[in-house]
Amino acid sequence: MAELKTTRGKPHSSIAANVELTLAKFLISCTSYHGDDFNGICCRRLVHSAKDIIQEIKTVLVQKKEDSCKERNIDEKMETVENTLGLIDAAFSYLNLLYPTEVEKKAQQDVKTLMYYWRNKSGLSVSLKGHVMEKHVCDFNDSCGVGDKEESFVEQGHQVGIKDDRRYHGLTNFVQ
Repeated sequence: MAELKTTRGKPHSSIAANVELTLAKFLISCTSYHGDDFNGICCRRLVHSAKDIIQEIKTVLVQKKEDSCKERNIDEKMETVENTLGLIDAAFSYLNLLYPTEVEKKAQQDVKTLMYYWRNKSGLSVSLKGHVMEKHVCDFNDSCGVGDKEESFVEQGHQVGIKDDRRYHGLTNFVQ
């Protein structure tokens, strides 16, 4: 079987499996209770270890790249991902201040920079969480603060949002 895979040029394991193994080394994984997404702890671990994780993933991508793919393209894309994670870290460092002074209220500018980079450099689509961060979190932070809120506060918001979505979609389906 290994000889056949070698002949066909098919890698022995998938890139996704290798990336998951790399993330697992840093205790990062998607959780089913969180919609098969990263929870807050895993996101913090990802941001904290971004440089090392990106380097390991880059190595996997280079090893498994097709001949038509240039290593330079992988380097550029992975640098973009690392920079995006750095911008996320910067924005959250200001959002985590308990009682920011006027001078410390830099979250708005950091979030603006992050979202510009997200749209124009990374080429990623803006998720609902990205929109909330860009358009609502900074105003909420300036008026009420988010640094003193536990993660359960945000998770409760997710549950309320899901309940509202179900209610809205159920009502919409009923009207149609």
